[in-house]
Amino acid sequence: MFLGMRGNGDWVAGQRPLNWRQKILKLYPNGQAPLTAMLSMMGSSRVDDPEFNWWTQAMTSVDGAVAGVYTISDLSVAYAGGGVIGDTLFIYVTDANVFRRVRQGHEILLRDASDYRVDVVGKITEVHRGAAHEVYAVRLLENDNNSPTNDLQDCDCFKIIGNINPEGGEMPDAIALNPEKVYNYTQIFRTPLSITRTARKTRLRRPKPKLSRCTHGRWSWPSGGESGLRISEITANLNVPLWVQSTLFASTCLQTVMISR
Repeated sequence: MFLGMRGNGDWVAGQRPLNWRQKILKLYPNGQAPLTAMLSMMGSSRVDDPEFNWWTQAMTSVDGAVAGVYTISDLSVAYAGGGVIGDTLFIYVTDANVFRRVRQGHEILLRDASDYRVDVVGKITEVHRGAAHEVYAVRLLENDNNSPTNDLQDCDCFKIIGNINPEGGEMPDAIALNPEKVYNYTQIFRTPLSITRTARKTRLRRPKPKLSRCTHGRWSWPSGGESGLRISEITANLNVPLWVQSTLFASTCLQTVMISR
């Protein structure tokens, strides 16, 4: 910065109006609206329709169910225990959620969901894909003796924890996932504020809570006179925590019934 040059952080306190959500962050830094406060620091864009859409990419981490563990590629001999480093086991998978998301070179964790002491790490050396199943050839990287009571005979799930590649090795197969379309609807919150005419005319030692109306989400303040409600009163009356609860727990619905007056 040059001498005399003003930046965005050089304004005096209160000169920038900021916005209500950022004011909420200042008023309740540890309390009633943590999600609203965090979202206020992120970028945003206006929508021009009550229904808005966006695309999201699925996570690349993989875990799934194991239907069986075998010692021969044709799945004719079930694993009977006693596996040691270097042995190859064949993992039979029918969980369609992980199809085409596992490849040669992946580091895999074989486990028993009821006894995580069984956990055994291996490397996938081959992948055989079928219409309704996949078979992974897994070379064990440790002995199958981690649990005193169970072993990979009880393996019922797996998790991809990384990938292992040799120096100068060929590029492994690529895994491409299609994005998914997600949608939601805008929501209208209304919380009426009311004050009697007597209360409005009563002389107070601080600014009177003058508030004329709220239309289309914008507050209208009386011209001249008192400055009206403090922002802390407004946020308290608007039940800011309800915005957070609605964001987390509300379900998507669309009401199309016309309301006549």
